[in-house]
Amino acid sequence: MARMLKPDQTKYLAHFTKPQRDNQGKVQLSAKKCLLKLLKEKTIIASSVPWTQAQAVCFTECPWTSLIAHSKKYSPYGVGFSKEFIFANQGAPALYIRRDVLGERDWKECVEKSIYWAVTPFWPKFNPSTRLEPYDECDYTHEREWRTPRDLNFEESDIQFVIVKAYDDIKDIKNVIPNISLDKILTIQNYRKIEDLWPVHKIEITN
Repeated sequence: MARMLKPDQTKYLAHFTKPQRDNQGKVQLSAKKCLLKLLKEKTIIASSVPWTQAQAVCFTECPWTSLIAHSKKYSPYGVGFSKEFIFANQGAPALYIRRDVLGERDWKECVEKSIYWAVTPFWPKFNPSTRLEPYDECDYTHEREWRTPRDLNFEESDIQFVIVKAYDDIKDIKNVIPNISLDKILTIQNYRKIEDLWPVHKIEITN
């Protein structure tokens, strides 16, 4: 029996690239070139996650209605896989744990080493007035994050979609993975135009 998905759910996860910087913060490799590199090498290299410094590869389950905002924070370049594929590679949703559950002790010392890669503190803006430094605010639940605890190796057939900034980027993707069909290359530029024409998802939140 097929399982019905809710409108804000998806069977897929996206990994967005960021510019690669040196110790002085100078960009060594653009987000686009990072995407082309990982597609060519068929590997996403794990990087350190905040708070525990564990190695992990991060993905988001956020729906298309949130991807414009998400791309502004990271970049408009990414690659997507099925949840089944990520789960088969030891992936799972990130674990958000209330900061006060762990008390005043050091965050890293309170977490089991075996799950360092999966955990993130949760201390939202609406937390009690008694704040726990340095976690005045820490809320990443909107990213609907998944992680794998190591580098992710994949084949071209595992790729469900590629996200790029504009139509001009498509030819560069095709040069690296020529067999990918055009309907798997999604452009943020196109989505922005849809939002301009039918801006049903632009919701302003005031505090």
